[in-house]
Amino acid sequence: IHLLTANNKEVAADATTMDPVTKIRIEFTKECKNVYKQYVPLTAHGEALDLGDNFITRISYAEYEVSLANAPLVPGLHTFTVITSSLKQRKPSLAGEGTDTISWTELSGAKARVDLSVGPNGNEGVIELSTGEYDYGPLTLQATPNAGYTFSHWTVNGQRQPSSEPSITVQVTGNMDVRAFFMAQPFNLTILQPIGGTISGASSGTFDYGKTLRLSAIPASDFAFDHWIVDGKDAGTDNVLSITIDKSSSVTAVFKQVIFTQEMCLSKGWNWISSYLSESIPVSRWTAKTERIVGQFDEMIMDPVYGFVGGLDSLEYGRGYKVKASEAIVMHQKGHINNSSLKLEKGWNWISYPYYEERNINEVISNPSE
Repeated sequence: IHLLTANNKEVAADATTMDPVTKIRIEFTKECKNVYKQYVPLTAHGEALDLGDNFITRISYAEYEVSLANAPLVPGLHTFTVITSSLKQRKPSLAGEGTDTISWTELSGAKARVDLSVGPNGNEGVIELSTGEYDYGPLTLQATPNAGYTFSHWTVNGQRQPSSEPSITVQVTGNMDVRAFFMAQPFNLTILQPIGGTISGASSGTFDYGKTLRLSAIPASDFAFDHWIVDGKDAGTDNVLSITIDKSSSVTAVFKQVIFTQEMCLSKGWNWISSYLSESIPVSRWTAKTERIVGQFDEMIMDPVYGFVGGLDSLEYGRGYKVKASEAIVMHQKGHINNSSLKLEKGWNWISYPYYEERNINEVISNPSE
């Protein structure tokens, strides 16, 4: 069986052709008396096609031609069958054997709906063409990822295609569904654990583009959260930070110490002391191991009969005191740093040292001329 187009181009069995088959030539190994139309059916998609009347021409008793000129133009799979067992040999008049079948696919002049979409969520990239009606035959598609995504693969009618190239050529042979799949790019997030607290909600690692992380800054004892730093820049003072991954980044939190512990070490005998903390220190904390506490304007003294007497109730920030210890003392006091200026009156002033760290005298007294 030979399939021929209008320009006598032969179409191979099981091939796909853009030019319709217009005639079919049948060659027999022996002379055949006659070929009748009921013994050479043609189907498209399994449905019989009406070829009309007088469509069979005898070229010779061993060769016949079937015209498809009157056959409707139907795209898709065609099957032509010769029921040889129903045909008679010319001499002697014996029946043939079995059947012979040939199939091919025609694409000429037909259109089909091609649904094009992007997966998995529909916003990861684009396909250059849109859903619509397309001619039967090859259709080339190009997928382009959006920022933060890379192309993954194609599916055709739900079947994953082997190529991972963003360009694909599909054969349109009927309605079909084509999807381009993309995957989010991975980015590194480095979370630098700070001093004075911790960051919860995530650890350093690799995260997909578009993922949102919720980080919390948790201060340690005596510390308070101050601000976030993302990629070296300040990123807000709310202790909860939402960060959406769109590149490799680093995150850390800044905590500031708000409660300090001042250690006062007194030797036996007289000592000068002061406090840089805002909170007052009750004198009662000192009375067990001191004999006298003297301020610039008041004092407390141990009386052998009445115990501690005097008008000094507490040690205040900004003032200096003399303490006579009956033995060596180590005292710890917790509180806030006082950053206010010290005002000196005319004459002698007993002042405190206002800082918790050592500093140069010229830095401590910034306006000595006053």
